[in-house]
Order: sequence, then structure tokens, then C-alpha cells
Amino acid sequence: MSLMFPLACLAQQSYQLGKAQKKELKALLKEGWRTMDPSSDVETQYTTWHQMESEQTADGSNKYVTHFLEVENKELELAGRIAWNDACTAVRRLSNMELKSSIQTKEVSGSEGVQVDVRESQVAKTKYAGTMNDIIKVMSIYKKSGKGYVVRMVVAKENK
Repeated sequence: MSLMFPLACLAQQSYQLGKAQKKELKALLKEGWRTMDPSSDVETQYTTWHQMESEQTADGSNKYVTHFLEVENKELELAGRIAWNDACTAVRRLSNMELKSSIQTKEVSGSEGVQVDVRESQVAKTKYAGTMNDIIKVMSIYKKSGKGYVVRMVVAKENK
């Protein structure tokens, strides 16, 4: 889980949180959420997450595919690992699967007239799945709860 993304390079672009996002961040800080990365803080990670969600490519599509996950566990390290694995799996599935539908029609002439045989097939086509290096960790924060720890994880992958 030590995969790091240089958050500073995005944070320098002076992205402004909206009113609702500022309110949510204030609530997170008040509730005692801490970052799992000691070299960063909750505000930087939260801002980076929302900045990446808003970034678009020249054709207007989202630049990043992001996925948010929350996991609760007695052990902080285990909760973090589960959140990381599940979020990476989800973001890969979101960006790597294309669904193609095709309809084939076959006409057969018979003695009783024309019969039409229609077959519908759906094919899932998988693109190159890549490696763990494709996944950028955007935010992982935690707080103590009654049952242990709650970890919130957001991971991102560049949309290609």
C-alpha cells in the first residue's frame, strides 16, 4: 500500500473546493479523520481527489477514473489493505471493460414460407489490464470507530 503519487504537483494548480465540498472537508477534520500517509494531510488529499474528478481531456471526457471505498475493521492495516485492493479492482473494472452487443439475422426459406432466426449475442471485450503502476492513490484517510477503524480510500487510474 505504499504506492505514492506526488500530490503536490496537482495541489499547486490552485483548485478551489466548492461550498458543499468545503463543508464536507470541515466535517471530516472535525470528526478526527487522519491521513494514512504521514507526509500528507487530509485537506491536500481531499482537494486532490476532487480536482482529479473534475479534470477533463481535450475531447471532454474525464481524465481519471476514480473509485471511492469505505472499509471498517478492527485492525487499521488490514482495513487499509482491503480498501486498497477492492478500490483498485473496481477502478480497473470500470476502465478496462467494453461491452459490445451484436445482433445477427439469418433468413431461411422453407416450404411454409420464410422463417427468421434472430440471434442476439453480447461479448465482453477486455482491454490491456496493466499493472499496479497504473493505479494512482489519491486519498486514504482513517478514523477510530467503536469497532476499530474506518478507512476511506479513493484510487484513480488515468483514463486511456
